[in-house]
Amino acid sequence: MDANGRNAHVGFDGEQVTIRRPGLLSRRVENFPVAQIAGVRWRAPNWGAYGSIRFVLLRGGTGLGGGSSRADPSVTFGKEQQAECEALYRAVEAAVGQRKRTPRTPAAPPPVSLADELERLAGLMKRGLLTRPEFEKAKRKLLR
Repeated sequence: MDANGRNAHVGFDGEQVTIRRPGLLSRRVENFPVAQIAGVRWRAPNWGAYGSIRFVLLRGGTGLGGGSSRADPSVTFGKEQQAECEALYRAVEAAVGQRKRTPRTPAAPPPVSLADELERLAGLMKRGLLTRPEFEKAKRKLLR
């Protein structure tokens, strides 16, 4: 999905926003993965001002490969560009919202050492939850 603003061309492929800024001296391309975008702000154009889409980045995100401390990126547009810019805004907003709703997978438990597992099995046997043959079978399986 693409949209042309007054000061930049914006593309969105579902995973990353790309802003291409024209100009002889200030030409640059900025890439922002959805995971780096905290939110999207929309301002519609009116008779006295251009509209804008502002991508609010998570702390530390710059889109320039790190090290930049500039403000959150934005694109301005006029009435004639509003429809395509609004469609792009809604698509990015939906992707950012989906990322926020997706539950993070819990960290895997730390690996259990062989000694810890043998100790656990011995405790189960002492409490009568495992018989001696069951304990021996589980121990052989662990030691393989």
